[in-house]
Amino acid sequence: MKYYSFRYNDNWYGGIATAYCSECNLNCIYCYSHNKRNTGKDRTAREVADRLMKLAHKHGIDKCRISGGECTLDFDHLLEVLHIIMEESDLEFYRKLMALILVRTQKKLKSLQNSLLTVCT
Repeated sequence: MKYYSFRYNDNWYGGIATAYCSECNLNCIYCYSHNKRNTGKDRTAREVADRLMKLAHKHGIDKCRISGGECTLDFDHLLEVLHIIMEESDLEFYRKLMALILVRTQKKLKSLQNSLLTVCT
């Protein structure tokens, strides 16, 4: 999965560390990342999780998320990031996946729910 930025934002959720992915196959009119589509650098799940955990620790916050693109396009990558963060930190992965879920199978939805995410279908 490609990411174009990792940032801390104190305007949302009492402070949150965000990884901005750029891969998306949609063209949403409200998208704030449309000009970043398919830019950035390929990152492993380990790199993404480590950057989010480091950023959250640096700012003394307990929340993180992936935003910007459609993170479910690489479903296995998303699950691996979630599992690393859940196993190695006390961070709460922001649990409302607010993107359009492009997951079509019940098995994948169940995997997300088992990762303690709230899935809005």
